[in-house]
Amino acid sequence: MLRLYTPYRGFARTARVDTELAGCPIKAGDPLAVVFTSANRDAAVFEDPDTFRLDREARDLLTFGRGPHMCPGSPLARMLLREVLRQLVTKTRVLRPVGGLEMTRWPEYGPLSASFRVEV
Repeated sequence: MLRLYTPYRGFARTARVDTELAGCPIKAGDPLAVVFTSANRDAAVFEDPDTFRLDREARDLLTFGRGPHMCPGSPLARMLLREVLRQLVTKTRVLRPVGGLEMTRWPEYGPLSASFRVEV
């Protein structure tokens, strides 16, 4: 779920050294956009990248950044999501979506609200 709906879409960066990425030259000082939502749906990394699948292994995700720009709150966010999902699974019999999703806009990405009918 975090792969498809990365909480933050991306960041602006500046290249520190001359390099090349996928055949595209990048000069030191060039502005760059690191777009997590695009990276997490890269077909070269993820089979069927736009589909939510519970059997998919979470690997090479940029959901919370990487390296020195890794979100310090990512362990807490993952723990909270796991607990919410655990509570839903253990305390509900049926969870039915009612209506559509309201999606956020830039810079965040994902559902802003979703309505469900809960049967316990």
